[in-house]
Amino acid sequence: MFGRTFDDHLLDMFEFGVSNYRGLKEFKAQEVNNQIKPLLSFQGDQFDFSEKHKRFKNLLIDLYKTTDYEEANIPELKRIMVFTSVGETIINCRQFEITKTFTETDTNNKSLPLSEIGPSYDLSFRRDRAGASDLFKAACR
Repeated sequence: MFGRTFDDHLLDMFEFGVSNYRGLKEFKAQEVNNQIKPLLSFQGDQFDFSEKHKRFKNLLIDLYKTTDYEEANIPELKRIMVFTSVGETIINCRQFEITKTFTETDTNNKSLPLSEIGPSYDLSFRRDRAGASDLFKAACR
């Protein structure tokens, strides 16, 4: 369950079922420092058109956000979290590590060497509740 409040009111709440869980030990990956903030990637039209998915996306961005950045330091990018919407109710959650220090040539080719590091799981919406849209707008200011 994920949720947040604003001004002593419920802003949004999401309850999920978790399936297809694979823990860290099931991946052949080096330990990744959990202090490294990940790049978040959202795939699927639902994150652009469904209010429920838009709110969940906003919640995840708030959860992982530490500071605003003017630009990214690409060579220090080590971890990517990918959230893929599969229809109305399923979200696949995967984590990847960039497996080597890459060069400007790699960046120009728009390719990154990725290795899945886990954990890996699928979320299925069970219940959700969103606060009023004017409360959400006030919270976003």
